[in-house]
Amino acid sequence: MALSILILIIAVCSTATTAQQCCCGASDGKSAFTAIKTGPQTGNVGQVVTFQEVPTNIGNDFDTATNKFVCRVPGTYFFTYSIGVYDSPALVDPVITLNKNSDIIVGALARSSGTGRFQQSTNTAILNLETGDEVYLQFSHHNGRTIYSDTNKYTSISGHLLYERKLV
Repeated sequence: MALSILILIIAVCSTATTAQQCCCGASDGKSAFTAIKTGPQTGNVGQVVTFQEVPTNIGNDFDTATNKFVCRVPGTYFFTYSIGVYDSPALVDPVITLNKNSDIIVGALARSSGTGRFQQSTNTAILNLETGDEVYLQFSHHNGRTIYSDTNKYTSISGHLLYERKLV
């Protein structure tokens, strides 16, 4: 029994193109992540939101270099995100969109109220993804808008695989 398991591991690793595939299987059907901002970010239209912490990255599908989720396992995914804003004249009304490749899927607007308090906005989407599709957050509508986060981690994105699509 142990010998057959070893042969199976060697067979998977010999066809894998990366160490991640060898360790976890070319398509292990698992994918989940959370990425968190720990500081503010001012951005212009089209700029990708960046994250400083990734406490969960099952499958390593969230690319910390690009701040984008890259689909490895085709299927149906659930994504949710929250953006924080500190209500001040310099940090007014950022619009942050969830994008699939270059298409806007949903947006979230953190509207200033003039109260000097924290504001938060969130949105959610369920997406059918193919291998290589990218999902990410970006600034939309206005240049020079700021989203807020600090050690309390007000701004984040999470996603996970709901249903794997088996390739035939």
